[in-house]
Amino acid sequence: MDIKKKKSKGKIAYVALDVAPHLFRGSSTHTIEIAKNLVNLGNEVHIICRRLSRFEPTFEKIGNLFIHRFFRGIIVPIKPRSDFEEIVDEKVIQKQSIFRSILINLYMLYLKHVFPFYFAIIIAKIVKKYKIDIILERGSSLGAGAIASVISRRPMVSEIIGTNFKEVSLRIARKIIAYSYSILPKKYIDKTELVTAAANIDLFTPEIDGTRIRKKYGLERFSIVGYAGCFAEWHGVLDLVKASKQVIAKTDQVRFLMIGPNSSVRVLPMVRKMNLEDYYIFTDLVPYNEVPSYLNACEILAAPYNPSTYAETRKFGFFYSPIKLFEYMACGRPIVTSSCGNIPSIIKNKSTGCLFEPGNIEDLANAILFLLKNRKLSKKMGNNARKEVETKYSWKGVTKKIELILESALLT
Repeated sequence: MDIKKKKSKGKIAYVALDVAPHLFRGSSTHTIEIAKNLVNLGNEVHIICRRLSRFEPTFEKIGNLFIHRFFRGIIVPIKPRSDFEEIVDEKVIQKQSIFRSILINLYMLYLKHVFPFYFAIIIAKIVKKYKIDIILERGSSLGAGAIASVISRRPMVSEIIGTNFKEVSLRIARKIIAYSYSILPKKYIDKTELVTAAANIDLFTPEIDGTRIRKKYGLERFSIVGYAGCFAEWHGVLDLVKASKQVIAKTDQVRFLMIGPNSSVRVLPMVRKMNLEDYYIFTDLVPYNEVPSYLNACEILAAPYNPSTYAETRKFGFFYSPIKLFEYMACGRPIVTSSCGNIPSIIKNKSTGCLFEPGNIEDLANAILFLLKNRKLSKKMGNNARKEVETKYSWKGVTKKIELILESALLT
C-alpha cells in the first residue's frame, strides 16, 4: 500500500463497518483509496471496519493510516453479503423456512437496535483515545458513526453512496457526500456535495502488458471483450451473454473474458444453455494488483448495466458511480456501457466509449461490433478515456474534494 509519511494536519475517523478493506469489492477499493489519499494529503486516518476472521489482526498501523477491525457479530464474524444481509424484503423472508425466517428477523432486529449503539460506543472510545477531529461515516454503517458523533461531540460527515443508510446520519451530519441526489430526502440536498468514484491511475495504466494473460488462456489470435467486477444481474452480465451470441454470429474470432469472483457461478449456466462455452473464459478471483494485466489483455471492456433488473435502481434510477468504468478508462481501453444515470456525463459516445440503451441486447451487440470493426477509432477512444480519467477521475483528485468538504464541516 503506497502511503507517504507526513506530519498529520488533521485526524479523521473513517467509519466503514460494512467494509473488509482487502476484499475484491468496490466498497473496499473506495474506502482504502480515500483513506490512503487522505493520508497522502497529510492527514491521520483511522479506518474502523469489518473483521472477517480470527486470523485477521484487530489493529494495524501503516504510517498515518490506522486500521481498527471488529467482528460484525460483536464476538463472531458474519460473512459479507450473507443471506442474512441480502434478504431485507418481507416477501422474500416469508418464502424462507420458519426457522430461517426467525433467524433473519432476529438479525434484522440486531442491525436496527443493537449494532449501531454498540459500535457507536467503540467508535467514540477511538475518537477520544486518538483525539480525532472529525468522523467520516459510510451510510451503510447504519448510524453508528452518527451516534458516536453525538457521544464524542465531534462533527460528522456522512458518505451516502447507496440506499442502505439511516436518516439519523443525514440529520446529524454537517455535510453529506453522495454520488447522486436521487436517493436522498429533498430536505438534505442543501448540505450535500456530489462526488464521483475514481481510479488509481498509477496502478491502472495502459503501460501494463496484457500479453502474459493472453498466453495463459491461449487467446493470442483472438479479439477479447472483457468484463471485470461484480456478477449481480443489474450489472448486465447476462445481457452481455445474450449480446455475445449476436457478435459471435458475425465473427467467431472473438472471446469473452469474465474477471472476478463467482464469475462462472453467475454466468456459466446461461453460457452453457446458449452453447457458447468455447467463447468464454472465467478467471474467478484475481488479486487486485493483477487486475490491470487482465484488463489490458482485452481490446474492449464492457460495463453493460441494466437498472431495470434491480428494485432499488427501478425506484431511484441508476444512482451509482461505478469504479470499474474509471479503471477501464485508466487502462486506455474503449468501453461499451449503458447510457444510464450519470454515465453519459462520464463516457462521451464515440469519443471515450460507446453508449447503448440499457437492456437493449441488439444495441449492445452492435456497439461491440462497431468497436471491433473500427480499430483506429477504438484506439483513439481508449487514449481519450485515459486523458479524461487523468484530469477528472483520479482518486487523488476526488479525495482532495472530500478533504475540502471535511474542512468545511469543521468550520460549520
